[in-house]
Amino acid sequence: MPKVNKEEYFSLRAQGVSRKEAAKKLGTSIASLDTYWFGKWGIKNNAGEEVEIARFKESHRESKQEAPAAPLAPPVEEVKVETIQASDPVQEKTTFPEPQIEPIPTLPVQLTQEQADALTLILKHKPADEIVLLHSSTFIVSRERWRDKLDPLNDLSMDDMIRAIYFGYEILRTPEEQLLQEFEQAEARYGADSTAFKTGLQIAAGILGHKVEGVNA
Repeated sequence: MPKVNKEEYFSLRAQGVSRKEAAKKLGTSIASLDTYWFGKWGIKNNAGEEVEIARFKESHRESKQEAPAAPLAPPVEEVKVETIQASDPVQEKTTFPEPQIEPIPTLPVQLTQEQADALTLILKHKPADEIVLLHSSTFIVSRERWRDKLDPLNDLSMDDMIRAIYFGYEILRTPEEQLLQEFEQAEARYGADSTAFKTGLQIAAGILGHKVEGVNA
């Protein structure tokens, strides 16, 4: 049986290559992956493979962002060389430094307050990998749903669930919450001009039909 490198396999899968094509490129078969290599790598099912693909993508994204800049080469001492002037002197080639490309920051998953509360609750009772497997069954296998206090989790995709559990999230504020936040921070931001800014927020809230406690209610 040809040896399959785990890093090479998940590199192909992270690029969107199907399992069948990845197996073909690595000189193996889907049957060998299912019966031997997945077990050797600790992968039990399709959801486990999706988790590994997500981890591979995130780890390589972070390694690119955190890669230290190459040290500058020491200055080259100037060497005087006597030259013989020709009839057509050769112009010196001008070199320009390579542009530095800033890494693109990874945007965190945005959850509603209800989704964040539900995720915090389930994490108190079950490990992360088990939550991912249960969530995958709601989409792929049994088509069942999270119930009661966990119902807000039904609106999360598999990708958002994995990223929220393993890489964190931020709370998505409602328009009313954003208005209240801007209203409360107006004085610190604008000082003497905060009264006009607050009045503008109250007028805008009224036009849009929002009644926000602490702003215009």
